[in-house]
Amino acid sequence: MQKIVGETAKIWGCSGRVRVLCDGECISGADLATLRALGIAPGTEMTEETFNKLQEMEFLSARQRIVRLLEGGDRSVRRIEELLLAKGYDRYIVERVILWLLERGLVNDAALADRLGERGNGAKGKRALAQDLIRKGIPQQVAQQAVERITPEDEEKSIQALLPRLLRRYGERDPRDARRLIAQALYRRGFSGT
Repeated sequence: MQKIVGETAKIWGCSGRVRVLCDGECISGADLATLRALGIAPGTEMTEETFNKLQEMEFLSARQRIVRLLEGGDRSVRRIEELLLAKGYDRYIVERVILWLLERGLVNDAALADRLGERGNGAKGKRALAQDLIRKGIPQQVAQQAVERITPEDEEKSIQALLPRLLRRYGERDPRDARRLIAQALYRRGFSGT
């Protein structure tokens, strides 16, 4: 691969990152500092060796960014993918980083869904919890499996824990109105009507 770097185009919303164009075709996204370190500029020749170095440096940069992010808490595979793509990394680099994370057990959607399910179950029913998990990037099937592990007894305990608060809020009303308002509040929190 002997291509001449035509130009670099700024990636909108990504400070310090550009797309590298050769023969009018985007061949990579990159940090400006990485391009400078490799001596890549418009009009220079891009050899296969230089391109491979660029890809490896991009992989290391993306991996470092995500490892730092994971120090602050778990993320789903989809959230990591969205973040890296939004930062201007190529899909190939994003897939390599995700594979690297999965191979080392640093991301696990099923375990994340279980942890979020256990933590979020106190004030939410199965339906709301499944929606929350999906919103956080957990695949629908994995979210459903995590929610299915919640037993009716667990849901009953959650409702019992919520009732004192709901009774304080609605207990002064007419008993029929209070029952209706409590049932609506439980439904909004994702508890089933059974």
